[in-house]
Amino acid sequence: MKITVDYDGLAKGLYDLFDDNERAALAFGLLPAVKMEVLKKQLEAKAKALFPEPEELFDPGELAQLAECPPLLEKSREVQAEERKKWTRETEHKVAVALYGVAPMVV
Repeated sequence: MKITVDYDGLAKGLYDLFDDNERAALAFGLLPAVKMEVLKKQLEAKAKALFPEPEELFDPGELAQLAECPPLLEKSREVQAEERKKWTRETEHKVAVALYGVAPMVV
């Protein structure tokens, strides 16, 4: 599945939420932890929708077959959880890098 993310757009929107102190800190290369935590929580929620649990992916018949093989069902859960973490981490990083392009930097 191909997922397209507008990192610059997210960075601009996030930057618009910064107050003057946060913008001043960013100008020196410091990302405000509170806003980055909000971004992370929002990305995690989006990742849950993009990479749902196996129970949401399969119809009842397929799920019943998977339930007969618990290691396979558990592996499917692990794969989806890892995909969610990976996507969230990568997206958060790319938005953070894009923030430096949006803000006027001193350094």
